[in-house]
Amino acid sequence: MQLLTYDKSIILMTLTMHSDTLHKIQVVQAYIHHKTGKMVRIVFDRPDRMQQHLMLLDQAYMIAMNAFKNTNTK
Repeated sequence: MQLLTYDKSIILMTLTMHSDTLHKIQVVQAYIHHKTGKMVRIVFDRPDRMQQHLMLLDQAYMIAMNAFKNTNTK
């Protein structure tokens, strides 16, 4: 996968996706800390399982966002 290209839109898309992933990680880490009182750090350390890491992160993010929304509406 080529990360740097001359097409500015592709670079912007890559940066946006990266920023979105970092945001999801921060939300999930905050949710875990809120629920358990423990600080965790999410690390994607298996490049061969990146697709699985991202899928699990998406699921955890949805759980965290739903929980935060439910606590804010009460």
